[in-house]
Amino acid sequence: MDLVQKFLQEHSAEQPVDSVVVKSAFYGKKLKRPHHEFVLFELGNTQNPSLRNHVVLDRKRLAGSSVLSSVQQSKSTTARDEFRFSCDGNREKLLDKCNLTPYERIETIEFSLSDPLPFYELAIVALATSLQRDYYDLLQANCYWFAGLIWEQVLDMCPDAKHEMLRDGIRGTFGSLFSYTPDELERAEIKDKIQKMLPRIEAMIVGAQKLSVWEILGTDLEDQPYNSSGTNTQDHHGTGNSQTSAPDYKVIRSELYPGFRSNLILLRGLLRNRGTRVPLKSKPSDSVYSCTYEERHRQIFPPGFDVSSSSSSTERSYYMFSPEHLCDALTSGYNPEHHVEDIIVKSASYCKRHIAPKHEFILLEIEDRKSRGLKNSIVLDPNISQAPNRLSVYPVTRASQFFAAKDEFRVSYDGDKWKLLAQCDLQDHKTLETLAFKSEEPLVLYQLATLARALSFSRDKYNIFNANSHCSWFSGLMLIWDCIIRMRPSAHHKVSPGQSRGTYLSLLRQTTNRVELQMIYEYVEKELLDIEKRFAIQKQQWTHSHTAQLQDELKDVRRRVRELEAQFDASPEVFLD
Repeated sequence: MDLVQKFLQEHSAEQPVDSVVVKSAFYGKKLKRPHHEFVLFELGNTQNPSLRNHVVLDRKRLAGSSVLSSVQQSKSTTARDEFRFSCDGNREKLLDKCNLTPYERIETIEFSLSDPLPFYELAIVALATSLQRDYYDLLQANCYWFAGLIWEQVLDMCPDAKHEMLRDGIRGTFGSLFSYTPDELERAEIKDKIQKMLPRIEAMIVGAQKLSVWEILGTDLEDQPYNSSGTNTQDHHGTGNSQTSAPDYKVIRSELYPGFRSNLILLRGLLRNRGTRVPLKSKPSDSVYSCTYEERHRQIFPPGFDVSSSSSSTERSYYMFSPEHLCDALTSGYNPEHHVEDIIVKSASYCKRHIAPKHEFILLEIEDRKSRGLKNSIVLDPNISQAPNRLSVYPVTRASQFFAAKDEFRVSYDGDKWKLLAQCDLQDHKTLETLAFKSEEPLVLYQLATLARALSFSRDKYNIFNANSHCSWFSGLMLIWDCIIRMRPSAHHKVSPGQSRGTYLSLLRQTTNRVELQMIYEYVEKELLDIEKRFAIQKQQWTHSHTAQLQDELKDVRRRVRELEAQFDASPEVFLD
């Protein structure tokens, strides 16, 4: 917070904020216990390339707490998130003074010389992350959490930067006792905060730079002699009238900038509506059509849909949601930019792996109706196994043949269906049945999430020998698939010849419990009615709050424009000298 405020106070035309840039960075881990993690940035200056410095960014607890700053804490305390700058540009001396030696570099980033990361943007990233969890917690808000999220956000913002992994699987770990994986939902929340903060600080920066532009224009104008009416007094032979009066700045303003008032308002509006530094792109079904999607639900259409992220998202895994979390993400808070009521399931495929034990799952194709061509793929899969590239703090407990069922929606990071299936180890499969939903009677994604949540709550145990709890029950044989068919009877249902759902080798074959199907169907119908009522209330609340906010902002803009005009009319030389 203090650093951002410092930027605003010291910004000037001679030393603009965006002249300080990040040239490179590395993710560091202290070799001594508790293996504290931090990020070190090398800074440069675009106006004076010879200037450089280093700064450490990390999270600790306030003084007086245990020295084991990363993991040994029994309760939450106040966090101390800091930028610590070198006083002489010596990196190793800085790390030694910060008590971060000896250390090892785990990952590195080299930023493009043509498109470096402005340091003020890094400050906004740090501020948004710090505000997300302003407390220090043993497992949920420690130095691993803070440094890891900072690193991930920087990678997302600068996909063209050269990223090198020096030691894989080390970041976020404390020996074999602890391992932290950033939560995708939380990353998205922080990214939203950044997107809201950046346009505001950039508006202030651009506003100050506009004054310097006025100064440049003023210098040019004063080089030209003017008479009292503001017209050029130079004759056709190139000789000027030596007796010139002071320039009429009101006339200059009206002639050069006839839309002075409206342009200021327009500029303010454009700055408020600017997106992230990374533009967005579509993932259309055909390569001819392409557009940008500034309005989209970023949990359902993740950062992999951004223009420059295709090359950097190769190793990025899917977003993983439990049915409850997905339902909450779609229905807990209304935002018209998320298009929740228009994210529909275009088709669904009931699939079975070729190899034993013939695992079954549902593959969904979804689309945002308000954004033509914006599509993604989701795997709906109850599975006791964890994805191979994901770490967990708590290992799965195998007390008997019963395991906690992992009812999961796995959302593709960038819309690549086959990459998603490969990451889920489901690429080798056959399609048993398909459902294609009609546009006039679509299945909305939040409706499917509500159904999955109801089914997941009804059965919270996964037993590999119990016909009532096998994965094929969740995927459809017991309820989910047949409930979808019942909810949308108009959908085109295709069954592959000779294929059957719910079979486990030759040991068992499952059938649908019609009584349970009816009970679940009725329960989901009631839940959906309640959600629709909540949507209506949320829309009214959103409209009321944002209308009032827009009115207040419009008043502020008008007041500021009047102040600027009054200052210009009273002392134009301040703007033009």
